[in-house]
Amino acid sequence: MKRLKETTIAKYSNNQLINHLDRLQDKLNEPLYRVTACNTIFAYDRSDRVYFFECSNTNREAIIECIRNTWNALSI
Repeated sequence: MKRLKETTIAKYSNNQLINHLDRLQDKLNEPLYRVTACNTIFAYDRSDRVYFFECSNTNREAIIECIRNTWNALSI
């Protein structure tokens, strides 16, 4: 999977961005985020080994930040 261009990010809806984030998590051995059925994003805390609320599907900037964090973890 490759990085999305900034123009593509601008065109995508929040739900499309969340779907991209969800697919990116499949590439990681230990996912950074979990996307629920209602498109809520939970981040993984490695020290406590639990997921906590990160953002909802209405917070576009937070969704994009989650995607960028995952790209960095995947080195893409």
